[in-house]
Amino acid sequence: AGPEWLSPLREGALSSLRTLGLPTKKTEAWRFTRVEHLLGDLPAPEATDTAAGWASISSHFRVLFRGSQLVVGPNAPEGLGVHRLTDLPDALRNTLGSIATNEHFVALNSATFEDALVLHVHGAVTTPVEIEVEGGPSLLAPRVLVVLDREASLSLIERSSGDSRLTAAVTEVSIGAGAQLDHVRIHEDRGAVLSALAIVQDRDSRYRGHTFTFGGAPQRLDHSLRFAGPGAEAHLDGLYLVREKEHVDHHVRVDHEAGRCTSHQRYRGVLDDQGTAVFDGQAIVHRSAPGSEAHQQNRNLLLSDRANAYTKPHLEIDHDEVVASHGATVGALDEQALFYLRSRGVPSATAEGILTFAFLRELVDAVPIAALREELTESVLLRLPEPDTLRGFELEET
Repeated sequence: AGPEWLSPLREGALSSLRTLGLPTKKTEAWRFTRVEHLLGDLPAPEATDTAAGWASISSHFRVLFRGSQLVVGPNAPEGLGVHRLTDLPDALRNTLGSIATNEHFVALNSATFEDALVLHVHGAVTTPVEIEVEGGPSLLAPRVLVVLDREASLSLIERSSGDSRLTAAVTEVSIGAGAQLDHVRIHEDRGAVLSALAIVQDRDSRYRGHTFTFGGAPQRLDHSLRFAGPGAEAHLDGLYLVREKEHVDHHVRVDHEAGRCTSHQRYRGVLDDQGTAVFDGQAIVHRSAPGSEAHQQNRNLLLSDRANAYTKPHLEIDHDEVVASHGATVGALDEQALFYLRSRGVPSATAEGILTFAFLRELVDAVPIAALREELTESVLLRLPEPDTLRGFELEET
C-alpha cells in the first residue's frame, strides 16, 4: 500500500522479514526479551474517534497516531514543514527508510505502515512539537522522519500511551551541520511496544535525548546513533521504572565514524516486585574517528529480591586517540542512608521513597522544558512509595 515510490522500501523490508524472521531466544540481542508470541492473529487497524482530548501540554504543536489514522494539529510553528506520504517533497523521499536498518520489527514497520509523519525543520523552531502514539487492540506501525537542516533547532516530544496489542514504531532523525535537537521520549503504554529510533548527525551538531520508560509488557527500545561528521555531540539519558511483571529492554548503539565527536550514555532504572530490565549499550569508535570521547553508565536499583536487571555496557575501540569509560551497577538502597533517615523519625517507606527519588532526580531535572519536567516529576513520584509525602518534600525544597 502507499505511493509507487515506496515500493523499493516495502520490497526490501519484506525480503528482510523473509530472511531474518522474528527474533527467538537464540537471537543474541533478544535473549532476555521473548517476542514470538506477539504476532498471533492481529486484527487490522481500525479508524477510531479522534475527537477525544490530547494527553499533552496544550502549548505544543501536536500530532496523533491512533488506529489507522494520523491526525495533524493546526498551526504548525514557523520554521517547520509538516508532511505526509501524499505530499512528501521529492527531496525528502530518499531519506525515508535510509537511516534505520531493516532488522526484525523495523522491517515489519516498513512493510506495513499506512502513513508517515515527516517533519522538515528549516529554522529555529521555538514551539515544542509533540507526537503521541496511542496503542490499541490491533497492530500499529507509526512511522516518523525528522530532518533538521543546517543550523536548525527543535524540541521534540514523543509519547506512547494506551494498551497496545503490538506497536512497532520507527523514528528516523537526520541532524544537519550545526543543528540542535532536544528529544524527550515518554513510554507509558501498558502493552507491547517495539520501538526503533535511528539518528545520524552531521558536523558540529548536537543531540540531547531523554527517554522515560514506565513499565510495559514488554517494551523493547532500540536506539542507534551514528556520527557522520566531525565535532558532533550526543547525550543519551534514560530513566526506567519497572514493577509487577513488567519488562523493559533498552538497546543503545553509538557509532563514532567521524573524528572529535563525544557521546554520553547515562541510564538509570528502579525495579520492584518481579520487574525485569535489560540494558545493552554499545559505543563503537571506528578507525576513522580520532579524538573521540565515549562514556557509558548504567545504574540499577532493586527494591525487591525478585526483580532482575541484566546490564551490559561495552566499548569497541579501533583507534588509539580516544577517551572512554563505561560502568554498571546493580544493587539495593544504601542501608546506612536508610538507617540515618529512620533514626531521625522518617518512616521506613518514606525513607525508601526519598532515596529512590534522589537516585533518579538528576535525569528528570535534565529535561529542558519546564512544564514537561514538572509532569515527569509527578509521574515518577506516583510510582514510588509514599508519593503524597514525597510530593510535600519536593514542594518544600522548591
